[in-house]
Amino acid sequence: MEEERPPEILQARFEDLLVDENAREEYVLSTGKKVVLRKLTTKDIRDITRLSKDDAITYAMYMVARGVVEPSMSPAQVEKLKPPLMFEIANAVARFSNMDAGSLRKAGFLPPQTPEEEESGL
Repeated sequence: MEEERPPEILQARFEDLLVDENAREEYVLSTGKKVVLRKLTTKDIRDITRLSKDDAITYAMYMVARGVVEPSMSPAQVEKLKPPLMFEIANAVARFSNMDAGSLRKAGFLPPQTPEEEESGL
């Protein structure tokens, strides 16, 4: 009987670690309308963090402004969105950019889970 070997681990190349800046995803909002998202880069996250000055709402606002390509929105336009819709889009951008809610909570960009959320698995 042959011994099972683990798959070979290859050395990553720089190109393997880059965000695909051309990646796009259509996201259908709870309103039934769709937007087109792009993945955020580390530079985007750095700029958003600097601009938001540790304010979670401003952080989410800039995520939407940077992460939505259609329709294109300025931060001033994002400020006029309905709050639940703005957070829905920010969550979609975060998910598409592989930034899960747990990582955002750990970084301080989302409030801690309530006991009810923890029980429900949200």
